[in-house]
Amino acid sequence: MKNRILLLLSMAFVMFSSMKSFSQEIATWADWKKAAVTYTFDDAPNEWQSHNWAATEMNKYGFPGTFYVVTSWGNFSSYQTLANNGHEIGSHTVSHSANSGELATSQNNINNTISGQKCLTIAYPECKVIANTLQYYIGARICGGQTNSKSPNDYSRLDSYICGTNGKNTKDAITQVFQGAAGSGGWAVLLIHGIQGMEANGSYSPLAQDAFKGSLDFLNQNKSTYWVATFRDAILYAKERENASFVKTAESNTEISYSLTDNLEDGIYNYPLSLKVPVPDGWGELVVAQNGEEIEHSVSGDAVYFKAVPDAGTITLTAAGAVVPDPTFSITVPEGDWCKDSSYTIAWTMEGEAKDDYALYWEVAGGSEAISVSSVSASSEWTNEEGTFSWSVDNILSDDGSHGESSRWGAQSNEDEYVVFNFSGTKTVGGVEIDEFTEYGTVTSFEIQVDEGGSWKTVYEGTSIGENFKATFAPTSTSKVRFFINSATGININYVQFTGVSSVLLKDKIAANSSYEFTPTMAVSGVLAIKKPSGKTLGSSVGIKVENCGVEEPSTPGTPSTPGTGSTTNDCLEAGYTGPSCDGEGSGAYFTGVYRNLFSEYLGKTQEEVDAKIESLWNHFFGGQNNKTVYYTVGSDMAYILDTGNNDVRTEGMSYGMMICVQLDKKEEFDKLWRWAKKYMQYKSGDQREGLFAWQLTTDGSVKGSSCAPDGEAYFITALFFASHRWGDDGEINYGAEAQYILKEILDKPGRQNGTVSPIFNLDSYLINFGETSYGFTDPSYNLPGFLELWARWTDTNKDFWSKTAKASRDLLYKSSHSTTGLFPDYSQFDGTPYRPDWCSYESDYYKYDAIRCPMNVGMDYHWFGTDERQKDMMSRILNFFKKDGYQHGYFQVNGSNPSGGYSEGMAGANGVGVFALEDEALAKEYINKMWSTPAPTGQYRYYNGMVYMLSFLHASGNFKIWKPMPEVNEVKVTGESVAEYKGVEYTESTTFCEIDGCDYNKVIITVTEAEGTSVDNIGASNRINVYPNPSGDVVKVESLNGVAKLELCNLLGELLEVKVDDNSLSVASYPQGTYLLRVYEEVGDVIVCKIVVKR
Repeated sequence: MKNRILLLLSMAFVMFSSMKSFSQEIATWADWKKAAVTYTFDDAPNEWQSHNWAATEMNKYGFPGTFYVVTSWGNFSSYQTLANNGHEIGSHTVSHSANSGELATSQNNINNTISGQKCLTIAYPECKVIANTLQYYIGARICGGQTNSKSPNDYSRLDSYICGTNGKNTKDAITQVFQGAAGSGGWAVLLIHGIQGMEANGSYSPLAQDAFKGSLDFLNQNKSTYWVATFRDAILYAKERENASFVKTAESNTEISYSLTDNLEDGIYNYPLSLKVPVPDGWGELVVAQNGEEIEHSVSGDAVYFKAVPDAGTITLTAAGAVVPDPTFSITVPEGDWCKDSSYTIAWTMEGEAKDDYALYWEVAGGSEAISVSSVSASSEWTNEEGTFSWSVDNILSDDGSHGESSRWGAQSNEDEYVVFNFSGTKTVGGVEIDEFTEYGTVTSFEIQVDEGGSWKTVYEGTSIGENFKATFAPTSTSKVRFFINSATGININYVQFTGVSSVLLKDKIAANSSYEFTPTMAVSGVLAIKKPSGKTLGSSVGIKVENCGVEEPSTPGTPSTPGTGSTTNDCLEAGYTGPSCDGEGSGAYFTGVYRNLFSEYLGKTQEEVDAKIESLWNHFFGGQNNKTVYYTVGSDMAYILDTGNNDVRTEGMSYGMMICVQLDKKEEFDKLWRWAKKYMQYKSGDQREGLFAWQLTTDGSVKGSSCAPDGEAYFITALFFASHRWGDDGEINYGAEAQYILKEILDKPGRQNGTVSPIFNLDSYLINFGETSYGFTDPSYNLPGFLELWARWTDTNKDFWSKTAKASRDLLYKSSHSTTGLFPDYSQFDGTPYRPDWCSYESDYYKYDAIRCPMNVGMDYHWFGTDERQKDMMSRILNFFKKDGYQHGYFQVNGSNPSGGYSEGMAGANGVGVFALEDEALAKEYINKMWSTPAPTGQYRYYNGMVYMLSFLHASGNFKIWKPMPEVNEVKVTGESVAEYKGVEYTESTTFCEIDGCDYNKVIITVTEAEGTSVDNIGASNRINVYPNPSGDVVKVESLNGVAKLELCNLLGELLEVKVDDNSLSVASYPQGTYLLRVYEEVGDVIVCKIVVKR
């Protein structure tokens, strides 16, 4: 469902304000960590030995825990030592019962025994909820096995994961819980009783020591991600954050004041919140204080970070030195519209004093992550006469999937009604998408207004909305937008949604006054901006519209010839071939040459929107931005894809990166990645593993993992084949030869059993092995039948063997897909049965890290070849399973039990590709919408999720294509006097076009000579037909003496673009500039083809 607004930026831009991209903010969790983690321990004092050992281990890292006491089970005064070290002591009742009468008694017992802290939280014995708990405690713990959200709905039912023999009992199982919390920004709570080897007699579910210590080590290595807090402190922080008001109250040139308040009891709720505010322009050194007392702070970029307690006094920022404003930049660009793949000189000058290193960015319209709306308010809400039902304004933030039939905002009147959208800080917006429910009336006049210094400024006016309305306007920086309805016959709005811009770094550390040669590679709108390292914009260009400047009109042959077939030529194909092929049977894109765009198909996205999204993802992962990029250059001619979670380089990521590059025509980046992989990863002649690749290296090229991970080899081979077919083999790198070499070497190995260097494919089952020394089992996610189909067609060696692999791979995927859930195991035997390798730390039947790629592999194969109808059933099962789970979890046993982890960005992408094989259109739309609205991953763990996510977007957008060997192009020449006829169609003037006729690719040259005494006044006219205006950028009209029955617009390849029946006009406003063919069907049955030119 759409839960954020999509705003398309205008084609015309204004100068961006140098306003900060944020105002004052409160961190979701302390110290700006992504997630909170709490260790809780039950059954004190019986488990004292375990608890004391655990607390000692936690003290080594400075991590606090929470220990819950059953006060009648003996003397628990020893827990004072734990309290003295920062651990929390809470209640587990008096007698380990669910008796509400024990709530106050146990709390008093603990407060009377443990000094230095108050008993504020409770853990329900046996997880049985006790009534009236929040009268005595700020929160209570249950054990439902879920991660708490950042803002829990019910503090009397805070969830936790049972650990030990009856729950999470390995380091991996526990850290997966943590990673899921990081993905959702939530709070993970562990429930522990005893520790194995030290547990009390009869202890429940003791936890392995290695699992406990390993989880602590993981958190210590990822301190920047996780806040380890007591149960009490996490509750205090969350409640204070939810109830806090943080506002600027006064400002001068040298001092700014803020107020931080909440409506909670100050005697309890006094935990310091983590805050940030902008550094005022021109300030250097500064002092931060609360209630006159100086507090610690740090400055990073243009933000000041510090902690303060709500209701503890005014917060002040005071300049401690001279105020020197930031410089400003003026950027000059060539006037007019630009063409992609053309170069333009960008020049700039600076005014003021340089204080930092500055960089030049290309800000792309409509391609950023969605802008989140923090809150909405409305002038009114429609309510029925009984007052029992209303169409709430909160409904406007989500799409109900039926254009507002089941969920929408309605207003009480039909005039002067509005909705205000509040952002979480200042954002740049430039367009709006609105969906209207029209059954009970429509909007007849409305405005989009932005807040500008406390006043509403109108940036767009309209007179109708309807379904999926879109509009653009000049971008502006604001913290709130108002949708104002002047008049209507009825107001019913399904949703309104918003986005901004994305940036790609063009040049770092620019000189104060200089220039840059810029070549845009996609047709998109944007601005050029110069920024500080913090992201603050110091100057912007005027708006730039980059266009796909059309196809050059083909030259007309000078010498007419008689109809016939001439010599072969590839003039029709300038950059590889992705069209239809006839060497087999199937419904997929390999045979048809048609690649589906699921975003257009299910969401109605325009090609410009989709192109902008893809470019923004390229900029995100390959653009060099900290916290986003995974692509790092080495010198001037090499690069690697970094596993940012492990700080190493893997064949999986390198080959994925190459595949992304070849699909997006990024030859320079492709070559850099391949040079690094070939130099450092590929085994050389004389080695047993010749031609294969070491799967894991350090960033300096040292081998870290010497064995092979064959998914890397599979992507290397296919990406190299595609590069050969798209770019040719005449340059420095012979891509085709490299692909053929690897394809030969992966079979040419002597071993035939585990532990020996063996072929990467099992010679008996025709299935890919897990590795070159793992001959007896496979990884379902390594099975890529779509790739194997291509290898069988293109290989120079072992052709018979490769011809059998695609079917074997499809069968394995079907057999390994669970019959109910559709989930795949990470590893399996060749019959599809789950398999657990000796080194694997979890059971065999788990859907985890590797298996998330299986829906992408299946969806790709169905999209490309469409030969296995079983794939529809597989995708129906698995996609319905995740829907029923509410997209909450990422890891399961394949039968659907034991959910853990979060639903990641990579899963959102891979499952979206599975839609290619899905027949349920409503479910398909839900998955594609979720995929589109899921932002690209950032931070430490952006690598694997990010690469799967971007590959998935290429698939779903129709940009993951099969680049084939260039076909022969037959030259067909036709001539005639006044009129030339080809395939039953009359041509009144000379033209050249390309066509696909069955399995033949033809370049058709039509030459029409002019009979004596005749003339042609304009393009596309004859003695009985007139096409005007021509050229045109708007509407073309056709007049015929015999009447117009139908018009067909085609490109120069003869592909049909649009049909008009019983209409003599055609709009070309939405088509790129260039030359097109117009077929005019006259009412008398004749067909005349003429050329029209789209030009603006």
